[in-house]
Amino acid sequence: MLSYSVEVLQSLLAYYNQALWPGHLLAVALVLLALLLVAFPQQWGGRAIAVVLAAGWLWVGWVYYVERLGRIDFSAPLYGAAFLLQGLLLLWTGVLRGALRWRMRLDLYGSVALLLLLIAVFLLPASVWFADAGWRQLRLVGLMPLPTVLFTVGMLLLTASKTPLHLTVIPLLWALAAGATAWTLALTAETALAALCVLASVMVIWRGRVARPQAA
Repeated sequence: MLSYSVEVLQSLLAYYNQALWPGHLLAVALVLLALLLVAFPQQWGGRAIAVVLAAGWLWVGWVYYVERLGRIDFSAPLYGAAFLLQGLLLLWTGVLRGALRWRMRLDLYGSVALLLLLIAVFLLPASVWFADAGWRQLRLVGLMPLPTVLFTVGMLLLTASKTPLHLTVIPLLWALAAGATAWTLALTAETALAALCVLASVMVIWRGRVARPQAA
């Protein structure tokens, strides 16, 4: 049983976005930088992308879940801890170890990755205008959980070699939990997106089982 309604959640999101402005511009710039580094790889690009992803998970974990949603949901600190852990894992794997590299793919994995990235970066933010919800209901990568997880899973599908298993566990578990929550709140679109995220996370894990490491 949830301790809040859709209306309460929307009100919290409105105050959250209002407090963050104009930080949205920085979030968009970092996401576009990550996409450019996938399309046009640089020697330092792998670490830079990992920093962008980690920053989003750390921000959402602490600011959104712990400081904001924690006021109305007793389970929010648990989600926050999971996001903070994922951010630290991305820093450890992608920045300190330099074990993540990205490249464009033209296979099934690349197609699913492109779909996730389009949804996270463009369709979710644009949906507020289609629904006439106003910019205060805006959901951006690095500031809100759903687009951040979708974007991350999409990026993990674009790693040059197999993705470490420890980077896939939390996105998968979050998608399962978020899908159950969205179903309870009768949020059809969010339920479908969570299901898509589960499927894509499984694809990341499967690719890790069959992919062969590529030479640098």
